[in-house]
Amino acid sequence: MTDRWTRLALLPVRLWERLGPRGLVIAAVLLCSPMLFTGFQLDDVVQRALLESPDFVAMDMFRFVRTPADVAARQHEALLPWWSDPNLKLAFFRPVTAWTHLVDGWVAPTFFPWHALHTAAWFAVACLGAAAIYRKALGEKAGAAILFATVAFVLDDAHGMTLGWLANRNAVIAAAFGTWAVASHLSGRRALAALLLGLSLCSSEAGVATVGYLLAAALFVDHRRDRWKALIYVLPVGLWAAAWIQGGYGGAHNDGYFDALGQPRAFASLVLERAPMLWGSAWTVSFVDLWMLLGPRLGHELARAALVLLVPIAWVCWPLVKAVWPTHANPHPDLVPSRGARFLLAGSLLAVVPVCATLPSSRLLLMTGIGVSGLVGSLAAALARGELGRWRTPVVGLLLAVHGLLSPVLLPLALLNVRVFDTLTAGAWSDVLVDAGAAEADAIALQAPVGLFAGYLPFARRLRGEPGPAHLYAIAPSLQRSVVERIDERTLRMQVDRGVAPPAGGVRELPESGTHISAQWLDRTLTDGCPHYDGDVVDMGPFEVRVVEPLPDGRPATFDLVFDAPLEDPSLRFVVFVDGHAREWTPIPVGGTDILPANPLFPR
Repeated sequence: MTDRWTRLALLPVRLWERLGPRGLVIAAVLLCSPMLFTGFQLDDVVQRALLESPDFVAMDMFRFVRTPADVAARQHEALLPWWSDPNLKLAFFRPVTAWTHLVDGWVAPTFFPWHALHTAAWFAVACLGAAAIYRKALGEKAGAAILFATVAFVLDDAHGMTLGWLANRNAVIAAAFGTWAVASHLSGRRALAALLLGLSLCSSEAGVATVGYLLAAALFVDHRRDRWKALIYVLPVGLWAAAWIQGGYGGAHNDGYFDALGQPRAFASLVLERAPMLWGSAWTVSFVDLWMLLGPRLGHELARAALVLLVPIAWVCWPLVKAVWPTHANPHPDLVPSRGARFLLAGSLLAVVPVCATLPSSRLLLMTGIGVSGLVGSLAAALARGELGRWRTPVVGLLLAVHGLLSPVLLPLALLNVRVFDTLTAGAWSDVLVDAGAAEADAIALQAPVGLFAGYLPFARRLRGEPGPAHLYAIAPSLQRSVVERIDERTLRMQVDRGVAPPAGGVRELPESGTHISAQWLDRTLTDGCPHYDGDVVDMGPFEVRVVEPLPDGRPATFDLVFDAPLEDPSLRFVVFVDGHAREWTPIPVGGTDILPANPLFPR
């Protein structure tokens, strides 16, 4: 019975063994091909506009905002909504990635398949690096296990958003340099590894995960007398940290990117909640993406469930990593194969820590997946050798089926799922502001599904050669009911039922669930709950927002929009939502009132 279960559990491994490396390449090309059609999304369209600017500087590509003056400038450009924290900081040191986008601008600035193929080339480099790591960690003779570990990494459905959304190229490049840095270390070429580590860090802050694998390799693979040689990595890390601090990079005063160094205790609590979800998703399917869709309370339950998932994972992995003590038959336990498994386990765990500083998402699992996929390959090899026993065999078989059969099927679907952004930034607005006169006007969206995304519409339309407004300013969420009153010829007063943006205490204080709270959470990524007070004024360029009455938690619920010109002026166009579709709104007479009902997140 045990042999029958073992043969059944190893079917995915035997299938890919039969297909071989050539079959893996063909499968990767076919299953990843949807990334050619996802198109420019969100940050991509703004970055294309930056590349066309005569004043463009590559180093500024990922310096979004660093000072209150930057925040005000982005608000005037409608790239930040009016409720953004004035002290918001979003600036990242990614010079290598910036230069790759600059090359794209020279070669084919608006031809998206070229951009996608460029990202795919970096991903191929990362996959070859991962395979090199597996050869060192699993042993040159474990051919089938190495191949299956590579399959599990290359065709992981968690890579869908990473590959499909061009803005994530920075993580792919960091992984490309990072994997080869680790492979070089395992081959004893530490000077080369240090150079590649520096390039990984200069590609993205996600390259910090490479340090985790290098530390794990020093602890569990290197001989004790050679561990001190890992101190060479202090040089690239120190230089990168100095550039990061001197340049004022980082994220602060927002919920999208947490200031881990500035608030270490709070970051530790985030790691305890988010790390099990992220690491558990790397072992199974990308359930971490449900975190935002489920809402605050159910999302918290998902985090608890992920903790429970760690128990069977630890039980299954124990035979791979258990301590081996010196015996007469094996006087040198450091030479046993479990060293590689311990390295992969520790590396994957350390890699997940830094990414806990941003929103839990499958796009963060690229580096973590390297270690987890290697462990899956190790389990396949251990199963083939008959080392796992009767009870672990079906569990490992399930894992092999998930990574060898289910995940490749889900990968193209995950890639195409990136186009949901297009629905929120362009699809819902397709029927409005399409006339030639719109280009000369500033559009005011009294309602918007996600205020954070609204400002991208003009850039997206210009990229496609379509007419659109000069700017699109989001005022209130379309997911809530709002009451609009006209005070005078230049002033509108809005009352939003539950206020604009989630409260300072966090989204878990809100009773809503599902996509409604998810959209509001996205709006919160630009503020850490900065309260608004009666009399606060926010200058948005063509108009001012004056807070009249905030809720007790600081959310602005009643506020005035005071425009520089009368509402009927051709330079102003107004938009509301009806059943999830944008519709132009005609200003009401002075003293009049209009009720704007709540809308679904997606058009009906």
